[in-house]
Amino acid sequence: MTSVTGVQTCALPIWAMMFERFTEKTLKAVMMAQAESRRLGKDHVGTRMLIVGIVAEGTDVGFRALAQLGILLPEARIALEEAIGRGQGGKAMEIPFTASAKKVLEDAIECAQIQDCPSVCTSHLLRAIIQQENGTGEELLRKLLGSESADTVRERVVRAIEKEEGAERLASGTPADVGSQERKQADGLHQAASLPEVKLTETLKYGEDLTLLAMDGKLEPMVGRDRKSTRLN
Repeated sequence: MTSVTGVQTCALPIWAMMFERFTEKTLKAVMMAQAESRRLGKDHVGTRMLIVGIVAEGTDVGFRALAQLGILLPEARIALEEAIGRGQGGKAMEIPFTASAKKVLEDAIECAQIQDCPSVCTSHLLRAIIQQENGTGEELLRKLLGSESADTVRERVVRAIEKEEGAERLASGTPADVGSQERKQADGLHQAASLPEVKLTETLKYGEDLTLLAMDGKLEPMVGRDRKSTRLN
């Protein structure tokens, strides 16, 4: 089954609903991952292919973060083929995601929520990939970056993502905590709306107009306060 987004959803409505939260660029990255699976004759989409899909998308934060680290499409495709080889499949209308790839797609939504982002970007997809312990996507990144340490790869990728996210916020004029600011403002409005309504006419009915009393000379004198009043003046 193909959703309105164009991504193969494995005939599961829940996936179609999930992809509605993805930006167009993130959807393109997922479709490019599916294209890599077909290119290599595979019958599944794994996390390695999602890495190549992010690079193949070519414009979003995830791509720019990886490009900053020197990871470009030709090298990524070569490393992918060396890792998984070629098969005889890739001809099916629907290419399912592996369990690890499904988990990445789900975790990407959580990454977006943590950052108060309404939509899932390729940077969230990339963050979800490097969060997986001993994942094949992270393994491909280690190969592309020439590092044996998973922790080092995660640190380098996160720094690159944060740098690109910061540059994008600066370019758009969006503060880093825009999501929390909007949420605080909404909470303040909700609290104000829940306060009891004050009817000024009812309040004044039980009070005295001090201005009118002063004009009529009916205010009591400030006994014993002349000295203090003089000092204040």
